[in-house]
Amino acid sequence: MTDKKTNNEINDEELYDHELEEIINQQNRENKRSGFRIIRSKRQKKIALITLIVIALIGVLYYVNKSKLQKKDEVQSAAVIDENSYNGSNIMRVDLNQLKKINLDLRTADLRIQRSNTNPYIEYTHLYKGEEDVYTLDVAYENGELSLKSKITGKELNMKNKVPIVRIFLPMDKSLDQITAKVDAGDVKITDLEVRNLDLKLRSGHISFANSFFGGSVSNEAGDIILEKSELLKTKLQTNAGDIIINDGKLGSRSDFSTQSGDIIISSSESLDLSLIHISEPTRRYAIS
Repeated sequence: MTDKKTNNEINDEELYDHELEEIINQQNRENKRSGFRIIRSKRQKKIALITLIVIALIGVLYYVNKSKLQKKDEVQSAAVIDENSYNGSNIMRVDLNQLKKINLDLRTADLRIQRSNTNPYIEYTHLYKGEEDVYTLDVAYENGELSLKSKITGKELNMKNKVPIVRIFLPMDKSLDQITAKVDAGDVKITDLEVRNLDLKLRSGHISFANSFFGGSVSNEAGDIILEKSELLKTKLQTNAGDIIINDGKLGSRSDFSTQSGDIIISSSESLDLSLIHISEPTRRYAIS
């Protein structure tokens, strides 16, 4: 009886193994942790995905709003430009008789001087915005002397795409005694001019002569001076920032050329007397042929 009970107790102890139970419990705990980690990992992925989507939406909204603001600013800028620009123009004309002298004092304008096939005259652009803001010229002509001066009534507005143009058509077979011209900004083109006393000053733009004969002084602060098939008579050409180019030119008497930051190029189909050419400081580069 005693041996049988002992055997039963031994079998029960074998069946109830504490180490085995601990191993099983440990595995259960690890399974639970693993499951929790899987759940937490899925949660983190969802959160990361939602975060990326939110950031992307914020970025899209930012660039859309920025684009709208830029377009709005552009529209406002264009509106401001239109509001402060001359929006009308017409051509004025004055007939000239026995023209001898020209005096010019221009703000912003393109200047053209050439010979006329008919009667000599002048025409110029008259810019306006309503009746209060006007950009035009004061014109005086008496005893063969023409005087032009820029006149601004009201406030000075933007030129936008409208640049005042002054055209002077000279007598066909007569030379002029004198031209005195000062232009703030614009291009000056002179063709078939004959004048012995020229004083031309330009602050910004280009000056060109073609088939002309003149003496005096031509200066340009910012731009080129170009001569084509023209003859100089004791002339001074000067630029601060630009080139002096003379193509197929003639030098009748001593001429003085200078540029601070540009080139001087002189060419002629005839031989040039180098003693008639003086290159002034601070000119660094020049070529004569």
